[in-house]
Amino acid sequence: MGLDFEPAWAALLCLVASSALLPFVERLGWPPIGPPACEFQLEWDDRINFVENEYIRSWDHVQWMFVNGSVLGVYEPLGMLTKTVQYNFFGLDLAMFVTVSVGLHVLNACLLAR
Repeated sequence: MGLDFEPAWAALLCLVASSALLPFVERLGWPPIGPPACEFQLEWDDRINFVENEYIRSWDHVQWMFVNGSVLGVYEPLGMLTKTVQYNFFGLDLAMFVTVSVGLHVLNACLLAR
């Protein structure tokens, strides 16, 4: 079972996927641009969401995620659960957080294009 796209949908999917990847090129590094700059942006919400977030470091907080689910005042239990899975597999490796995020966005674009 293959993906049967009309040319217009395929072009739109490529545009969406490439625009999702462009902001992350600098973060992951690309030879024409230079080495990766993989650091959390501590002046935005990365410090609270990842670096200082004790709730993503343990599976003991899964129930809390669905009851409270917020460190920034936004109820996001699935986002917190995704961060927990990523943290427990990869630690605080920004490149893996970015790769998983881009992968999920591309997967969602493919699902929506169907």
